[in-house]
Amino acid sequence: LDDNVRRAIAASAGLFTCQADHSFRKRATCLKSHQGREYLGAIHSELELRQVTLPEDMSVLQKLMYEDRKAESLPDDIKTKVDNEVKRLRECGIRPPLGTLTQKVLASPLARKRLKDDYGLEVVEEKRVCGMNNGVPRYDTFLVTANLAPK
Repeated sequence: LDDNVRRAIAASAGLFTCQADHSFRKRATCLKSHQGREYLGAIHSELELRQVTLPEDMSVLQKLMYEDRKAESLPDDIKTKVDNEVKRLRECGIRPPLGTLTQKVLASPLARKRLKDDYGLEVVEEKRVCGMNNGVPRYDTFLVTANLAPK
């Protein structure tokens, strides 16, 4: 039920679940163009779908009502939270899951420029726990994508 509500919220923001063939050299139908840039306007995996957040206090009955496209029947506080999520999705979209690009690719200047120009993402360093040394956490630095800071 939660995933169906997430899909309904994403659909309200103009995103859809992609069923297209992404095999080599085929242009996927989920690619959209805007001012000469291409971007993904679709959800491709469970990880991407989980980025759509549901109001924590949304009851099962309210989820069923929203899934059935009866948002006008929801209480005002739930409507506001859902509307804020739709607005966030329209503005920020769905971030690609971490690890979709290799560290080598993320380190390349060409990939960094393309991510910045075409997707509005920057490559930043992030420290993550990668094991223990004698009970002390060991951290390694990884390159990850992040939304560009608003200007």
